[in-house]
Amino acid sequence: MLRAQFLLALAGLAASPVLPGRAPCGGTALRARVERLEAVDERHGSAGLVGTSRELAAALCGRADADPAFGRLAGAAAENAAWTAFDAGLPALALRRWDVALVLAVRHHDRATAARARASMALAAADTGDGVAAVRQARAARRVRPDAPAHLASLLSARAALGHGHRRDGEGTRVALGAAESALGAARGDAEESWLRFWGPADLACHRAKALAALGDRPGAERAAREAVAGVPAAQRRNATLYQGLLAGLVAARGELDEARGLVDGVVAGGLPDSARVRARLTRAVSAIGARDPGYHPAWARATRELLVVRFA
Repeated sequence: MLRAQFLLALAGLAASPVLPGRAPCGGTALRARVERLEAVDERHGSAGLVGTSRELAAALCGRADADPAFGRLAGAAAENAAWTAFDAGLPALALRRWDVALVLAVRHHDRATAARARASMALAAADTGDGVAAVRQARAARRVRPDAPAHLASLLSARAALGHGHRRDGEGTRVALGAAESALGAARGDAEESWLRFWGPADLACHRAKALAALGDRPGAERAAREAVAGVPAAQRRNATLYQGLLAGLVAARGELDEARGLVDGVVAGGLPDSARVRARLTRAVSAIGARDPGYHPAWARATRELLVVRFA
């Protein structure tokens, strides 16, 4: 399931008397509810789910105290609450939720949730430029899951590459990216864990682009960003906008302002996902255009900035 599916499943679980041992998604009515919102997170972002996911995590944590059968669900719910906060641009809340998820994962011997939380924390650290923390979290996740299946192993290596890039460790970045590509190349079929369905060649290319950009390899970063934009699945609209924003910033820094403007215009015209991460990436792209030529279509630049502010105020 996607994160939105999982949250909706938890909503039904928290609100109904489910016997321990009964599959939480087994009911026909709950399955129908899940299917109606299965693409929410992938297409529209997670910011609108912050309140709901936090309430669900709290409700399931309360049930876990009285019924250990809910312990792992509570930990997974806390991790999802952290992710929605992160996507909404609430880093302090995200860190608190990840801490709860890790505590519950240890208490209930849930290695999968612990690794997922660490992987997300690595991305959050990399987004702030804290390469040391990103590498530390990726390594901690790998210690939790030394037998990580192919998709997870690839993701964790890519997250480590982001950290090495921000540390300006070129060799570490290249080794980690090579490991990520090898692991993904060895993967067969769908992701082994449902939350990893987004992970594929396009998102790996995005990680490569960001890691190379942090190293200062702009041509390599641009090639990787183009690969990400070209290869993203149609259903992953939020990720597509992130990749377009990343590419727009890179080509604007090189002076290709017409292409950069076209990329950002395309994203804005298509409707912005409800994601602070998208806002930040597009804002950086618009700033890169303005830095190269402050007089270039100033009305367009103002309108774009105003739209981003209105959408995400």
